[in-house]
This record gives sequence, structure tokens and C-alpha cells, in this order.
Amino acid sequence: MKPFKPRSRANTWATAAMATMTFALGCASTPPESPEQAQADAATADRVYAALEADRLHLYIGLNVRVRNGAAYISALTFDPSVRDEATDIARKVPGVTKVVNQIDVSAGSGY
Repeated sequence: MKPFKPRSRANTWATAAMATMTFALGCASTPPESPEQAQADAATADRVYAALEADRLHLYIGLNVRVRNGAAYISALTFDPSVRDEATDIARKVPGVTKVVNQIDVSAGSGY
């Protein structure tokens, strides 16, 4: 059997890109959560959401909270940059949260 030889530089780059993406996607996969962990994460997400909603000093538009293995992923839109930092602090204090990934977007039209 002859070794694989790309016919052009474009093929070489395409082959390298495909190999890199395949490797990266394979390494990025995570094992599925157990039913117990999924239930614990859902309860934690509810507590984080409730804590953020209870904070009446800050406005979150389209608030979404997901938790995976204790890591809380928060996304929303706000107009004040301090809200982003405050949301992280609030979420960190919720029992069951091991890490906070803050994906809150500060609107460009906020003037900051």
C-alpha cells in the first residue's frame, strides 16, 4: 500500500485542519452525568437563578443559568459592567457551586 500523499498545499492544509479538529473534538468530550449529579446540578441551577433574581439592585435581561458538575454557567444581557462582577459573587455563594463561568454580556449601548 502506498503512503498517503496530498496533491497540493491546499490538500495538506485541509488534511492538517481536519486532523486537528478531530483531535480537539475527541479530547473535549465529557462523560455523561449520572442521574444523581444531573438532579443535583438542576437544584443548584435553580438556587443560583433564584439568588440572582432576588438581587433587585441589578437588571439581568434574558437570564439563563446552567450547571454541570457544580460549575455554574451564567448568561444574560445587562447595561452596567458592575452587574457582571456582582453576578459572579452572588453565584459563588450558592451552595453546590464549585466554579462560575460568567457569560453575561454588557450592552455596547450602555455608555461604558
